[in-house]
Amino acid sequence: LATPPAAATAAAATDPRRLQWEDNCVYNCPNEWIDDGACDLECNIEACHWDGRDCFHDASECFEQSNGADYRGKVDHTKSGRTCQAWAEQMPWHHTMTVFDYPDAGLGGHNYCRNPTGRESGPWCYTTDYPDVEWEECDVGEPKKCDASEPSLIASAQTRAPAQYAKLDGRTYAKCEGTYKRSDDLIQGKPIWDRIDPDSSRFIFFCSGKWRVTGSQWREGLLAENGGSCGSFISSDDGAAEWYAAKWDGAGAVAAAVA
Repeated sequence: LATPPAAATAAAATDPRRLQWEDNCVYNCPNEWIDDGACDLECNIEACHWDGRDCFHDASECFEQSNGADYRGKVDHTKSGRTCQAWAEQMPWHHTMTVFDYPDAGLGGHNYCRNPTGRESGPWCYTTDYPDVEWEECDVGEPKKCDASEPSLIASAQTRAPAQYAKLDGRTYAKCEGTYKRSDDLIQGKPIWDRIDPDSSRFIFFCSGKWRVTGSQWREGLLAENGGSCGSFISSDDGAAEWYAAKWDGAGAVAAAVA
């Protein structure tokens, strides 16, 4: 095999895109996702230090509410011993108990028992026992008051209310700029955003580590295929936790949250 010229090798070694990729703990967990206030499934691994403080690894098992709605511990199996499905996953069970719908419920990219709505008698989880058992309650013990030294309860994890509207500005291919609204539909664990201005002919979705914009005529198919081949008009330069926090330089655009 031919040896690449020294100049080409040097250029590759200093390519800012390559350096940015290599600087991440893994390719699909950008550094800005760690300790950003959201437990990201991609970052909740040892190589990424378990997503910093975002995934409750330092939380204790104490809780005070009788229904365990404030439980932020690490029990990850049901009373019958079934392993819990991660809240950020939509397989094997599709569900709507996401951090976008319940931002203060301690959900995200982990499989610890929770009671997001507070309607159940105690913390529970979706199981990985498909198709036999969809969900079960967990045994997290009895309520007990947490003392000041225990890093638990809701205050132990950073929470944030994600934006509901965001804007893409610039002069992009296929005229993808405009104002987008967050929807309840998910592709690869992240919400679809539908354009509401100047029209509804575009939508934004997350697929294979990047945010992408394409025509609304393909929305139903991509949703059914969980992203499919990720076909799109334009895509972000990185895979930030929210599309409006990503860089869109390659598409000739900038993004920002509106409200």
